[in-house]
Amino acid sequence: MKKMRTKPLFGRGKLQKMLLVTRIGLLCILAFNITAAANVFSQAFNLKMKNVTLEEVLLEIQKKSSFDIICNSEQISNIKNLSVKVENANVEEILKQCLKGTVLSYEIVDNTVVIYEQKRLEAAPQQTKIVIKGLILEADGRPLPGAAVYLKGNKVIGTVSDVDGNFQLSVSPDLIGKETLVVSFVGLKTKEMPLKKEPYRITMEAEATQLNDVVVTGYQTLSKERATGSFAVLTNKDFEHKLQPGIISRIEGMAAGLTNYKGDLRIRGKATISGVSTPLYVVDGVPYEGSLDAINPSEIANITILKDATAASIYGSRSANGVIVIMTKKGAGKSTIEYNGSVVITPLRDDRDYLNLMNSEELVDWQVEMFNTYHSPYSSSDKRYYQNEVLNLLYENEAGNISDDEMNRQLNIYRNRNNYNELKDNFLRTAITHQHNLALRGSSDRYQYSASVNYMQNILQTKGQDNDRVGFNLRSSYNFFEWLRADLGVVGSYTKADYDNGFTPSTYLTGGRASYQTLFDEDGNPLNWYQTKSQSEIDRLVGLGLNDESFYPLEEMHRKSYFSKSNYSNVNVALNVKVIEGLDVDLRYQLEKNNSLVQNYYAPQSYTLRNQINNSSIVNADGSIKHLIPEGGYIDETRSDKNSYTLRAQINFNRTFDEKHEVSAIAGGERRAVHSTSTYVEKYGYDKVSLAHKYLDEATLNQTQQGTEAINNSYTHVPNGYPDTFGDKEDRYVSFYGNASYTYDRRYAITGSIRMDQSNLFGTNPKYQYKPLWSVGVSWHMAQEKFMGNMDWLDQLSIRFTKGINGNIAKQSGPYMIVYSAGINSWTGEYSSSVSSPPNSGLRWERTNQTNLGIDFSFFNNRLGGSFDYYAKNTSDLLGSIATDPTSGWGSLTMNYAEMYNHGYEIVLNSVNIQTRDFRWATNINFSYNKNRITKLENSSNSVSSYISGTNTREGMAMGTLFSVRWAGLDESGNPQAYKKDGTIVKSLADLTVEDLVRSGTSIPPYSASMSNMLTYKGFDLSFMFLYYGGHVMRDVMPQYFTSTTGTTNVDRSIRNYWKSPEDSNDPDKAPAFMRNASTNYTYLWYAADKHIKKANYIKLKEVTLSYNLPERWLKKAFISGMSINAQIQNIWWWGSQKRRLNPESWNGTSLTSISRSALDPTIYTLGLSLKF
Repeated sequence: MKKMRTKPLFGRGKLQKMLLVTRIGLLCILAFNITAAANVFSQAFNLKMKNVTLEEVLLEIQKKSSFDIICNSEQISNIKNLSVKVENANVEEILKQCLKGTVLSYEIVDNTVVIYEQKRLEAAPQQTKIVIKGLILEADGRPLPGAAVYLKGNKVIGTVSDVDGNFQLSVSPDLIGKETLVVSFVGLKTKEMPLKKEPYRITMEAEATQLNDVVVTGYQTLSKERATGSFAVLTNKDFEHKLQPGIISRIEGMAAGLTNYKGDLRIRGKATISGVSTPLYVVDGVPYEGSLDAINPSEIANITILKDATAASIYGSRSANGVIVIMTKKGAGKSTIEYNGSVVITPLRDDRDYLNLMNSEELVDWQVEMFNTYHSPYSSSDKRYYQNEVLNLLYENEAGNISDDEMNRQLNIYRNRNNYNELKDNFLRTAITHQHNLALRGSSDRYQYSASVNYMQNILQTKGQDNDRVGFNLRSSYNFFEWLRADLGVVGSYTKADYDNGFTPSTYLTGGRASYQTLFDEDGNPLNWYQTKSQSEIDRLVGLGLNDESFYPLEEMHRKSYFSKSNYSNVNVALNVKVIEGLDVDLRYQLEKNNSLVQNYYAPQSYTLRNQINNSSIVNADGSIKHLIPEGGYIDETRSDKNSYTLRAQINFNRTFDEKHEVSAIAGGERRAVHSTSTYVEKYGYDKVSLAHKYLDEATLNQTQQGTEAINNSYTHVPNGYPDTFGDKEDRYVSFYGNASYTYDRRYAITGSIRMDQSNLFGTNPKYQYKPLWSVGVSWHMAQEKFMGNMDWLDQLSIRFTKGINGNIAKQSGPYMIVYSAGINSWTGEYSSSVSSPPNSGLRWERTNQTNLGIDFSFFNNRLGGSFDYYAKNTSDLLGSIATDPTSGWGSLTMNYAEMYNHGYEIVLNSVNIQTRDFRWATNINFSYNKNRITKLENSSNSVSSYISGTNTREGMAMGTLFSVRWAGLDESGNPQAYKKDGTIVKSLADLTVEDLVRSGTSIPPYSASMSNMLTYKGFDLSFMFLYYGGHVMRDVMPQYFTSTTGTTNVDRSIRNYWKSPEDSNDPDKAPAFMRNASTNYTYLWYAADKHIKKANYIKLKEVTLSYNLPERWLKKAFISGMSINAQIQNIWWWGSQKRRLNPESWNGTSLTSISRSALDPTIYTLGLSLKF
């Protein structure tokens, strides 16, 4: 058997563009490796013993070193009268001296010494003994050397597996069937099995596979039996075959109560009006301030979702929205190299049928029809403005400038043009994302390590646009002594994007431009895409010596560029000191740094600058030109830095007394600060080579300038932001907390927690300070009761009840005055500031009082299991706007006074439908219901238009409520009508009051569900997931209320179905008649009609994944221990409950004027490869 030595992980290669903290982390990892290798085999000590047995010597070695010793007591019992006197000797030197002249030898595997007879393999077993044989494998099928094999409660009868994973153990025949064989290895799950004669084939599993049975809160790890709260645990095994690049997209649908509707991630609904509504993220035990994109999903060991007060309250004033705890992978077992790679392919999707836009022929005919319905006289039209090509032809014909035949000839050209293929071929391509992750992991007796590096490139659908990300994750743990362990984690990522973006083709493919507006004419000449000014106006400006404002998309694309880069680094250092049995102390420090740079550059030739310079220029009487905007390029730049640290000291106590009383408790303090700075600058006359820029007279431009060459002969400068602004913000927290649980006989558990948070975000009024957040919980594991013992079909039945208060912070107000720059004052010409919020001494966190009742169950040897949870959340002290005495200088203030109520339930079902030797079919179903109601809130606006314009947040209603008018059809002239509450018909929005409106429902789905099926046959794994959101409503796509005939965009075909004659008044599907320049008093009656409210229920097949794990025998010759090939398809199919089949995910069904569809989410194809060496 060979001696196994730990080798250093890293050489001296430099990691470029990484922060200093990253270099420090790498050095520490390297130092830990070197120390581990040296200490395992070079532990030197003095030993002086006289006339002792070999057993006594071995016990002394074990006492003075970190080695475990396995031997057969019968083999060493006859070796006596030993005398040992050594100084500064290692274990090998002492063993050689003691075993000299005997038939015994030794082997050292990792940190275990095995004493054995030299000819034990060749010798025939004694008649009174039998030899137990076996093979020990890792989870991937590789042999596992160095695993300890012994009888439970008697390590003297034991051995270790050799380099090929084989072991032999001599035992007395009368022990067969009576004793238990134990196999253990550091970092792997210990296995126990009855002692038998037949050969063993034992596959060890990583400790991570036990995580379904524990809850990781970030502060502690509890068994499910001790945890009384509501939580969901997802291990790497649950999502390892999913290939989405992002963490959230991988876990959507995998946990009840976790929803991600339209990218709005929530846990058990929304518990705030204006505060932070996203969950708190915790990575490797500490709250996380970086982007989730910096965390490679391949490096995640498990994710725990904390949902109720008891589960999440330990995080205090940041826990009301739930907590997502992410733990990254550790090393375990022999050193392994893993590779995970994937290629994501997103083809261009042709959504023309779904978008229901007119084709060019329909659009031309429609514009002709609108012209014939109404148009302003040619003589009175403003010739300086651009009009669409069809309208221009019709005016030219009306003015007698072209004949009917010529007009029709040119109209037919437009009818036969289509820009779809031109835009697609010149600007778009199939999007491809590829990512690669390489990891090295392993452990020895004292040391665990995991190091990975990953790269991802997004090749976007617009040609020439892509971005890159490089990241790494290092995690190490070293046991200096039995009582002292050090942990180190370093995470880093670098992201960069640099491309041209002067033209957005996707906008024009979805109706942003008339479909007959092509890039080239029939002869291949580029065509001008007029923006606001006509050709005659462009020619006039050029004649004055100003810029040509022609717009050619292919040229314009390269006249604006975008650049961004960001760096993120995280260093997490911890020490664990064991004081006595069950009592230890954790000290942890985390430092995060996140900085980013974003630049937008416009070349001097860009349309934006040419238009801006022309509009602001004044042509003097002598023909000279005064440029108020300097010529040259333009750049705006945003820099932001966010630095945070967390310092925590915590005492942990875990003991079991008399095998029935389990006590677990923590107490600690935490200090945390988040410091953010930002700068924004914009410069005109910018030169990219010299980096110089020209002066801009902001004081003059802030006032409207008359006599410019703009169409309205005036110009008011509107900067993209507040130029040359600087931001500086620091949030500081000090917290003290405690948590304890007691479990009796694995049947009854009680938990409690308390946390006190202080922050500079809270007010100074003592009345609101030092109010703790707390929780209590109890659970009863009924299946453990003796009276349930005869129910063999029952595996688990537990009841949980919790109650507590969580907190949330809203930052719209503060204990200090919040001031922001308001730019240059138009009256004084000086820079000015504005007070956005006065000091609020009574500011406090929002408090959510939550109650949860849950049941967990499992039947038929875990073939059927699940849980049911009911919860109620009362949130008080919500920040909301409230009217105040105007003499105070404020008409309204943001204060803690509003209230909200949430309640709901969650159902989880897991079943193993079929399980045979080669085939397994399992199903997981998650169902959630959440309903909220605002119980106290003062409404700032009670106008009818404010109710119907979008979603509502008002007292007595659910968040996201839509209001509508009672549709009364069209009158005899085709004008919209509405009913008042008393049945009176009105023809203007001004004649309605709020009481006349209809509460149509909420736009936020109260119901969500998912169903996953996993089928396994030999090496094949097939899984697919359906998602459902329902119970909400949306506004339907509707024919546009046409008030103008000069549009340049494409429109929905349904617009053609408008009122044309009195008979149409009886047709419920007709849109109102054309009304030139109709005000919102008329158009809103149509857009807000309750007839347009539709159910938004929908189901989609989120993903289908197929994996194949190659047989071990195919891989051995290539020195590969595991290999899997994965394929995944996303967004394959969906179903909507509305007649028009609108997809609620991609349709903005809450806006009052959403009159055209949005493109569907594309179907995505992914191929993945996983290798393990």
